[in-house]
Parts: sequence; structure tokens; C-alpha cells
Amino acid sequence: MAEQYGVMPDSPVDRAVDLARWFRQFAPSGVVYGARGVGDPTDHGDRLEVTADGTGLVTIHPGYALVGGYWFRNTAPFQVEVTPNTSSAPRTDLVVVRADPDTSTVGVTTVQGAPGGTRPTPTRTGEGRWEIGLAHITIAGGSTTVARDAVDLSVREWTVPSGAIPCTSGSRPSNPHLGALIWETDTERLKVYDGHRLYSSGQSQPVYRTLADASYPTPWKPLELRQGYRKWHNSGYEPGWRMLAPDRVELRGMISRTNRASMPNETYIARVPAIARPGGYTRHVAAAGGSHSVNLTIASTNASSWLPGQIVIRRQPDHHPAWVSFDSWQYSL
Repeated sequence: MAEQYGVMPDSPVDRAVDLARWFRQFAPSGVVYGARGVGDPTDHGDRLEVTADGTGLVTIHPGYALVGGYWFRNTAPFQVEVTPNTSSAPRTDLVVVRADPDTSTVGVTTVQGAPGGTRPTPTRTGEGRWEIGLAHITIAGGSTTVARDAVDLSVREWTVPSGAIPCTSGSRPSNPHLGALIWETDTERLKVYDGHRLYSSGQSQPVYRTLADASYPTPWKPLELRQGYRKWHNSGYEPGWRMLAPDRVELRGMISRTNRASMPNETYIARVPAIARPGGYTRHVAAAGGSHSVNLTIASTNASSWLPGQIVIRRQPDHHPAWVSFDSWQYSL
């Protein structure tokens, strides 16, 4: 029949694969991410961590996972045997949690790679096997053991009961729902999945849009002042700069001359570092002493008249301010 529904007494949907298909609409597959510690009441355990001790065995630690709508829990460490590598070339295997409707089991196994070949990837089919990766393990040529440092956990995916899915920028969820949120732990960026895009090469790639970047704005850093200049002694911030975004800079602070003379004309008074220098000359109207304003210019990265990044002041000939403010100056790189 075309119509399906559940879960009711005598409903037409009573197969495990149909229920798993339903469950995976609401929770992404992956290792349950949470507080570490055996005995954790939320079953997170040690997040199914995989470790090697230089033998032919790898250890699977306690944790919980959702696997294509099925679930798997491990409450105590156990070991999985690694197939010896009879080739002279190194081989990389994949440790997975596999849900297999054909055998009605969910458990940990290894997917053997080809010596000298590419790394295996998880298998996922709607009616058949569904796997989530726990780790890549590399076995040297002619070896029967896995070195302690030959375990790569970057392949694993995470799941959470709510909120953004933890991941890295190089290992994002491979089967997200449209609108799914991810938190990249290496970049500190919150992103939303915006679907796949088909490129001219014929390849389809997932697109994630950045919603927030916790690494910005950066902390304030001191601005390099020309010799003979300092912070205005009466008030204001120390002259400084910070990145508001990867391509946007903000300045602040009040500057005056150390000898308390008036600010000069057509000369540079400070300089921004290389990372904060704009691609083109950037100008700003700034407050200055005496209820006036002055024009400030930052020389571009390819400047010739001034050194790149120098801040140059221009004022009216009859205006002799004792200080200049950089407050609220923002510009794009």
C-alpha cells in the first residue's frame, strides 16, 4: 500500500527498518555528545572513543550513538581485533558502528581499506546497512599491530538531543536536514545547512551559511603610534584596533602629541598592522579637539606616497586641535 502510518495498534508499519526511517527524521546519526565520564547518567560515557595500545587490538570505550534511526550503547570498554596487513603498503581501516537490518544487529566492526588506497567511508542505505564512523586506524605495511598514534578520530560525527551539532570544519555531518545547525569547534562558528549545490564540474556539495563567529570580534590590541604621540591624557580609550569579522576592522582611542603641541597637518600619526591594512585608501571624518573634525586616511596595502597602513591626518589650516579620536572608525579590508 502507498499510505503508511504509526504507531497505532495494528498499524501497517511494524518493521524495524520503517521505524528507523521514521526516527532518523528527527535526530541526526552520530555519537551522542555530552559530558565525559563512565557512569554519566545521560549515557554519554567516553563518547565511544577509540584507542590503540600497539597491539593487534583497538579498544572501544563507553558511549552512546544513533545509527540511522537505530541506537547503540556500550557500557564498558571492549576490544576489536584488527586484520593483519600482509601488503608492503600501509592500509587504513574504518572503525564503524553498523546497523544491519539483514542480521537484526547493531554493533562495532571494522571496514578494511585497500593497501595504499583511499580511506573507507561509511555505508548508508535507506533499507539496508547504516554506518557511522568512529575512527580511521592505519596499519603499517607488513604489520599486525596498530600504533598508539595511528588512530584518527576526525571521521566521527556527533549528534545532540537539541541545539547545534558539534563538529569540525573538516568533518561536518554528511546527511544533515535542511536548516540543521552545526557548531564548528575548531573555528568557533555557528552555521546552518542550506542544502546542496550542483557545480559545473557535476559534483554536488553541501552549503553551510555562517550565522555567528565566536572568535570575532577579537580582543583589542594596541595601535602603533608614531614616535612623539600618545593617548590623550584627559580621557578616552587607549588607541587600539580589533577585527570585527575576517574582513572588517574597528579602531578606537584618542591620540595627542607628547609635547602637547597641536596636531600637525598632512603627516602620519599612527600605523595599523599588516593584517588590518585595507586594499584601498580608506578615509574617515574624525572628532578633534576644539569642537572640530579632521580627515583621516589609512594608506592601502599597495600605497606608494605613504607606507602601507599609515594613518594620515588632514585638517583645515586655521584648525589646531590638541587631540584626534579614532572612535567608531570601521572599514573593510
